[in-house]
Amino acid sequence: MFGIKKTYACAAIGRGGLLLVEARKTGGKWLLNKCYCAAMPEGEAAVKDAVARAAASSGMRSCKVSLSIPDAPTLSTILDFEELPDREHEAGEVVKWRLSKELYIKPEEYRIDHTIISRDHGIRVLAVAAKDSFVRAYEEAFVSSGFVIENIRIHAVSLFNLLGEVVKGEREFAVIVCNDALSIMFFRNGKLAFYRCRPLNEACDNAFKLTASTFTHYMGKNSGSKLPKTYIFGGDAYFSESVGKLFASEAVNVSAAMFLRQDSAETPGINPLQIMSALGATV
Repeated sequence: MFGIKKTYACAAIGRGGLLLVEARKTGGKWLLNKCYCAAMPEGEAAVKDAVARAAASSGMRSCKVSLSIPDAPTLSTILDFEELPDREHEAGEVVKWRLSKELYIKPEEYRIDHTIISRDHGIRVLAVAAKDSFVRAYEEAFVSSGFVIENIRIHAVSLFNLLGEVVKGEREFAVIVCNDALSIMFFRNGKLAFYRCRPLNEACDNAFKLTASTFTHYMGKNSGSKLPKTYIFGGDAYFSESVGKLFASEAVNVSAAMFLRQDSAETPGINPLQIMSALGATV
């Protein structure tokens, strides 16, 4: 009769910013209890100090937290397997071995995580590798402030988890995230079919060029493909206008684009992308 309520503490790291969110999930919908945004300086010692100040100011000390970190410093790819072990740890070891061979990395120097995105005709996973030193800096900052970290995910995986709840029933669509990096995901038959993440320069003026080349590449490899809808999160007015013109051209067959501008949040200084990433890290 009544929706189940569960409270989550979540955090998202953005370009120069930290967002702490306390949210309650009721009947499949998210309700924000607390939302605190603070600057995130560079340097390990400065990060610890910033997290400590944010924890004290937000009143969210000594609790379990899910953490979402930027895509740009990580390596990600889609892997296909005929099967994976049922036990999570054993499956993780198989993914780690395969990913280290695909990306030519030393697994002992990386944190490797994965999420299963499809079980049709085998198992397809989105695998992510992040430098252990990069993750540990954030991890230690939160632990030293009294938090217990439940899980750590990159923003793309966090958004993928959240979008899985939001866009149920939609079969063909694309997602563009223009924030700390440019992440583009294409979904076919309701499953993630393509993922690409590229770093943005300081001015982010290479975002449109990267978007155009990615869509041209994907459409070229999937001749006749039509995207009824594309979700665009972030980006400035110039990026939105340029992408709109691209989709209106004959080069890319996109029927409709839905924009969520970064400055559309009601709370000044709070990026809705960060909120979505933080919440998605809990799913």
